[in-house]
Order: sequence, then structure tokens, then C-alpha cells
Amino acid sequence: MSFKIRGQFLLVPLFFFLFNAYCIAQDLYSSGMSSPLTVKIKMNKDVFKVGEDVEGNIKLRNTYANGIPAIFVITLFHEGKKISSIETFIKHVPLGETDFSFKTFGIPIFNDTSDSEGDWSIIVLQKDLDESYAQKSNVHIVPRTKM
Repeated sequence: MSFKIRGQFLLVPLFFFLFNAYCIAQDLYSSGMSSPLTVKIKMNKDVFKVGEDVEGNIKLRNTYANGIPAIFVITLFHEGKKISSIETFIKHVPLGETDFSFKTFGIPIFNDTSDSEGDWSIIVLQKDLDESYAQKSNVHIVPRTKM
């Protein structure tokens, strides 16, 4: 007897990861407790030229005794208007502090054309938590010839 491994088997671990993350977030949200995770956005500067890498770090701090999965919502605003909102999944956030670059955390590139000039806000929030737990960072994009 032979067995074939199909792509559906890859969906099973993903399903359990998402289900576990959802259950943890729902338990915390419905109990009125805050998350064992805190988020901070760290940037060395807040003015960038069009096309320049917007660099920064996302610092996650986990106070839960074990590593846990987490889902975060990243929202970008340009001149006060919501441009995009995406989710990023972290399979295992270990106890203590973990640093992610903007790129590895999943913050999209948003300043690659001259249309991106102006004020931007990056908001990171753990999914299903109150917006009061969100972290926000403001960035100003200038033309390539300025600065």
C-alpha cells in the first residue's frame, strides 16, 4: 500500500495555528484582560526620501510563561486616509523580548513613488484587541532631492 502526500496536509498545521491564536485572543478579549504581548515601534528617524528604505523595528514583549502564536494587523494611513490593512502571523513569540525589522514583520513598502510624498502613519495592533493597545509611528516622505 502506498500513500501520497498532498498539499492539503500543509493546511492542517496552519489551521491549528490560526485556531489557537484566535482562541487565545478571544479568551483575553472576552475576559477583559490585556494581552500578554506588548508591541513597540522603534525608529531612528521619521523623515525619509521617496524610494529610501523606511527602517525600523517592531519589539514584541511576551510575559506569558510559554511562547505563543499571535496575529497582528498592520494599517497604513497616508495624509489621514486609510491605504491598506494587512495581517501578519507570528507562529511563536517566545517569553521575553523579540525584535523584528519592518521587513521581517511584514510592514509593506509604501514610499516607492512620488505619490507617496507626505505624512504616513503605521499602526500595529494585535488582532481582536481594543485599539487602545495599538502602537503608532508617524513618518514623513519627502522628494528625493530634499533633506
